[in-house]
Amino acid sequence: MTLAPILALLLSLPPCHTEPRDPARLELIARAIADTAATLDDAAGLLTIGWHESNWCESVHSGHRRGGRGIGLWQLEPGSRRMPPFAGLSAADTQHAAGEALWLWRHSYSCGHSLEQRYAAYAGLPCGTRWAGSRSRARMHQWVMWQLSRRDLPQPRRRAPHESEQIKLCRE
Repeated sequence: MTLAPILALLLSLPPCHTEPRDPARLELIARAIADTAATLDDAAGLLTIGWHESNWCESVHSGHRRGGRGIGLWQLEPGSRRMPPFAGLSAADTQHAAGEALWLWRHSYSCGHSLEQRYAAYAGLPCGTRWAGSRSRARMHQWVMWQLSRRDLPQPRRRAPHESEQIKLCRE
């Protein structure tokens, strides 16, 4: 994935309600997602999970604030059998946490292929659990996919003038 559409999307989201917006830190996060995600689905999963789990707050990113057992932007849990660190403000720690979260996202098909089922599996819920959180994440995932595909489209090239137009331009 390319950095620009991911960063533009992160900057368009409301900032963490308790902290000032930090564009440099959001760029670090966007770079970690862009370098880790191979597909739009990967990037949309990381962006959706990060938004819902941490609201991209610096206090969560650094590991100073936790929302339960989960740690870091993607709220990875020690029982997930993934390798820490899951939090830290350095590029290396953020990249590593993004990679570990992406591994879990890519392996979240245990309850089925729908986005709602995948988000429930990522959250560690038993298959078949009806959870409103998975519905809102699935809707955001679709919106993020749409936003990234709109922003990641190559700019249209200017069409080369027709041969007769080239001759006319040369004579003028």
